[in-house]
Amino acid sequence: MRVSVIAGVNTVARAKFFESLGADEMVVDFMSNRDFAALREMVRQSKITMSLLLNEPCLLQCQMRQYHYNLIGHSSQNKHISHGYYMDYCLLRCTVAKLSSAEELIKSPWIRPEDLKIYEKETGIDHFKITGRNNSTDWIIKTVKAYSQGFYSGNLLDIFDVHESGRPSNWDLSFMKRLGRLIRFAYFLPKKFYKDAYRMMNIPKDYPEPAYTLDNSKMDGFLGYFVKGNCNRNCHACNYCKTWAEKVITFNEPKRRSYIELYSSILNKLSGGDYYK
Repeated sequence: MRVSVIAGVNTVARAKFFESLGADEMVVDFMSNRDFAALREMVRQSKITMSLLLNEPCLLQCQMRQYHYNLIGHSSQNKHISHGYYMDYCLLRCTVAKLSSAEELIKSPWIRPEDLKIYEKETGIDHFKITGRNNSTDWIIKTVKAYSQGFYSGNLLDIFDVHESGRPSNWDLSFMKRLGRLIRFAYFLPKKFYKDAYRMMNIPKDYPEPAYTLDNSKMDGFLGYFVKGNCNRNCHACNYCKTWAEKVITFNEPKRRSYIELYSSILNKLSGGDYYK
């Protein structure tokens, strides 16, 4: 039996609980990826085979994470009235946060291909999970190849489960085509939203370059701070990730401003109920 990352296993007590239920493998809480002390203890005191999620750039300690899982779970039901459509408030919020503050992307506890050997040596964990099953076959092959080889040259965001341009990944063309099925659900899908959806589709055409790049060649040495246990997650009193962000992240300013303006506008409309007025 495998325990999902959604279970939030981040302590020995939680690992032992699932072990008592018969679990033999689990994906550790993604937010604990850089907590090496916790990882070592869970490996030492539990018989469960542990895996780490590698390439999901969620915000560190995101308060909407469990709500987001719940939202996706309900909207993906085959016979749900939404037919798989939902306004992803959570994804819009975190995208704006990362575009507005580069350090948020660095704080996110993803793992580089080059650092897998460090995790194996320091924690004993040698099982890893790649996320992004809904992406293209070419993307999946490229990402698996990077992690299996332990090396990737270029923009690290290319192999993260996020659209290369900075758009939330579920607002792509295939998603937009599916909206046509929902026209008859006018009470659920407000007509006012179509204009903003169209704008989201056309930003990449206006600015074909990615909204931001994370230069993987400049990331060597970053993980050492966490291996040594120097991070206490008190980000307001620490500039470590911010300093690294300034060195390794480059923004396409016109595109960044366009995304922030559009997504912020949609968020305000969602919060204020403007689409239904």
